[in-house]
Amino acid sequence: MSTRRRALIVCAIALIAASVALLRRERDAPAGSVDAATLLPGQQAEAAAQPLPAPPTPARTPAVAPPVFDLVRVEKDEVCEGEENLVAVHAHTTDGNDAFLHYTVAGEAGAQVPVRAYVGRDGKPVQQYAVAFSRDNVATRIELPPYRVKNCRPSRMLVVTMRMMPNSVAEREFTATVQSLDGIPFTPAWYEWDFGDGSLDATADPVATHDYSGLAQKTAFTDLIVKVKALDGGGQSVEGRFPLHIRNVAFDTRRRGMATLFTQPTPRFPAMGPDGVVRQKFRVWHLEDVPVQITGATMSRLFLPESPGSAPAPPDVAAIDHTSLLRQIELPPGVVREESLEFDFAALPTVYAVTVELQGITSAGTPARGQLTILRPQPRPTRENSVPIEDPAMILKIRRAMAILKQDTVSQEDLSRLEREGKLQ
Repeated sequence: MSTRRRALIVCAIALIAASVALLRRERDAPAGSVDAATLLPGQQAEAAAQPLPAPPTPARTPAVAPPVFDLVRVEKDEVCEGEENLVAVHAHTTDGNDAFLHYTVAGEAGAQVPVRAYVGRDGKPVQQYAVAFSRDNVATRIELPPYRVKNCRPSRMLVVTMRMMPNSVAEREFTATVQSLDGIPFTPAWYEWDFGDGSLDATADPVATHDYSGLAQKTAFTDLIVKVKALDGGGQSVEGRFPLHIRNVAFDTRRRGMATLFTQPTPRFPAMGPDGVVRQKFRVWHLEDVPVQITGATMSRLFLPESPGSAPAPPDVAAIDHTSLLRQIELPPGVVREESLEFDFAALPTVYAVTVELQGITSAGTPARGQLTILRPQPRPTRENSVPIEDPAMILKIRRAMAILKQDTVSQEDLSRLEREGKLQ
C-alpha cells in the first residue's frame, strides 16, 4: 500500500470518529442547549458572561417560637445551705407546641425540682436558672427568683436516687438515704412513699419500686415529683424529693404515624427449665385511645458465633401464624394482656435469642408495632466456668444473700438490691 493511500485512510477514520463524537454530544445535550465549541470566539465570550439561572429555593419550615414563662415559684424565702427548696415552673408556647414543653431547673430536668444552694467565696449563692424548651429544643432561660441562703445546715437530709429496672419498660427503683449532719444518729423505722402519679406505698426498707406504664403519654415528656418521708417511730422524721423526668415513647412514635405495643417479660430475667426450655410470660399493652388488632408476626432466631472472634450466622427470619402464637389478638385501650412464649434452647444450642415482631393496626388505621424477646439464660455458675471468690467479706455477703433469698445462687443484681435495702450490713 502506498504512503499516500495509507494517509487517506487515516484521515477518513479520524473524520468518522469526530462525526460520531459530535452526534453523541448532540444526542446527550439537554433540549435548547448550545455547545460552546460550535460558537464563534465572540459568541463564546458573550455566552460565558451570561449568569447561570438561580437554583430553586427550598421550602422553609416555620421557625419555632421560644416558650413564654408563666410561673416560677420558689417554696421557701430562706433556707440553710444544702436544704431543699422546691422550685416549680410552667410555660406556654405561642405557636401550638405546648405538647413538646419540658424544663430544667438549676441544671436538673423537671417542672418541679428540689434545689439545693450553697454560699460561694463571695458570701453569695451561685445564681441559678430555669430553662423552658419547646419543639426542636428552642429554649428560653430566666434567672430563678432570689431567696436567702443562710450560713447553717439542716440537722439531717434525705437524698433520693433512682434507677431504671433491668429488662423493664417503665419500672423504676427509688432509694432513700438519710444523712445525719449534726452527729445525732437517726434510724428510720419505716418509709412513706408518694410516687407522683397518685400511688402511695409504705416500706420497712429504704427501697421502693414503682411501675409507670399506665401514664397517658399525650405529651413529649412527663414530669413528676417523687416524695419520701423516713420516720423513726419516736416522732422524728425527714423528707426528701426527687424530680422524675420521663420521655414518652408512645408520643414520639405516634407523631411518626406508628402506635407502640409495649411488652415486658415477667419475671424480668429468663429461667431455663430442666428440659432446656425457656417459658416466658409477657405483659402486652398500648397507650392509644382505640383498640389495636394484631394482624401478623415475624420470628427471628439469633445465633452465637461458631468460634470466638468469628462472625455469627445471619438471623433466621420467618413469618409465623400470630393466631396460634397469641391468646389474644385484640388489645383494648387501658388493658394489659398476658401472653406466654416458650423456646427449646437445648434443641438449638447455637441460638442465643428469639424475637417475635408483632404487627398490628388500630381501629383508626394507624400501624402498630411491638416486640417479644426470649433470651437464653446465662449458664449457672460452676467451678469450671467461674472464677472462685476468695474475699472472706464477699463470701459472707453471698452466703447471707443466699439465706435471705432462699436461693442456691445469687446474682450481682440480688446483692446490689439487698445492699440498698440495708440487709447485708
